[in-house]
Amino acid sequence: MSEIEICSSITAIPHDEWQAMVPADDPRWNWSFFKAMESSAIGPDGFVYFVRRQNGRRVAILPACWYAGLPLEVAAGQSWSLEGIRRRWPGFLRISALICGHPMAEGRLLVAPGVKDVEQETLVHAARELARRQQLRWLIFKDFRDEERMQVFPGELLPPFFAAESMPDAVLSLPGNGFEDYVAQLKPKARRNLRSKLRKFEGTPGVRIEVLEDFRHLIPQLLPLYRQVYERAEARLELLTPEFFSSLMDNRELGAVVLACWKEEQLLGFLLCLFSNGKCVNLRVGLDYERAHELHVYFALYAENIRLAMARGCREINFCQTSYQAKLELGCHLRPSSHVMTHSHPLLRPLARRYMPRMLAQYRHSKLVRAHLAQPQPQVAD
Repeated sequence: MSEIEICSSITAIPHDEWQAMVPADDPRWNWSFFKAMESSAIGPDGFVYFVRRQNGRRVAILPACWYAGLPLEVAAGQSWSLEGIRRRWPGFLRISALICGHPMAEGRLLVAPGVKDVEQETLVHAARELARRQQLRWLIFKDFRDEERMQVFPGELLPPFFAAESMPDAVLSLPGNGFEDYVAQLKPKARRNLRSKLRKFEGTPGVRIEVLEDFRHLIPQLLPLYRQVYERAEARLELLTPEFFSSLMDNRELGAVVLACWKEEQLLGFLLCLFSNGKCVNLRVGLDYERAHELHVYFALYAENIRLAMARGCREINFCQTSYQAKLELGCHLRPSSHVMTHSHPLLRPLARRYMPRMLAQYRHSKLVRAHLAQPQPQVAD
């Protein structure tokens, strides 16, 4: 007997059952990470989990979150300035959406070990029905890589759904012999630039980078620097809160570490990283732009991050989305993914199919990104 159960919280799913379905080397998919997102008000108006049971056993889970009034420019990764208009018309260009997958990572359908037939169409149908009942106009399967998309939409993608390219993750594969070997494998210009920036940083009196597993005392100083980066970001689907930072630190299975860059007693920037099973995820960065740019704090933090990841035996670092020019200079390659989406209104759906893919591909405007994507891409180990 098969049935669909809809849960409104991760706490309705036993920790061990969830952990058996998720990738062990991506801490963002950890049960405790979802609990942290749920409990710390980072952006979504709610979370929901579509669970398929077979003979009472949970065999597949499709996580989702929903937004009642998501700004269109945030959903599309645009930098439109609409605050003035929204002061007069608060609902201007806001959309309602059910987003399936993960708000802060690549999407996937979770499947219990050994299960072959997950009847994914029943989960898609359940998501469409919930979106209809809640009057959520958009249904988006967010940031699914091709192999993960095939788990949900095997074969040809049929109406009413259509696909649109999403911003890729920037991933750095690490050599096994130390930081100098990493630098040596960079392209000549990138290698010279990085060494020059690190010399400038290291030659500045009073600068240092600390590696902190206990960073609770710093959270009030981290948040303003994070907000500076957030306000300039292309992707702003979530806004991290003090409670979220605290939750990451409280759950040691997430492997949260903060690299804090100081000049004397002034915090210039930080990098929030998660470590798990040979991989590192650079979750968020914060910078004091007024002071950090001249000292190349951004590159100094990532250089220390690479050293730390190598020391911990990591094989790769996921630098996540956006800021592609700097990340490509650091030797990353881009791992493509796509959205699968539909709109509830049959007359608006053709317009969405025509214009949303163009809007979502804005990251390609960089000449360096276009040149990189034109080259054969290396395979990244899962």
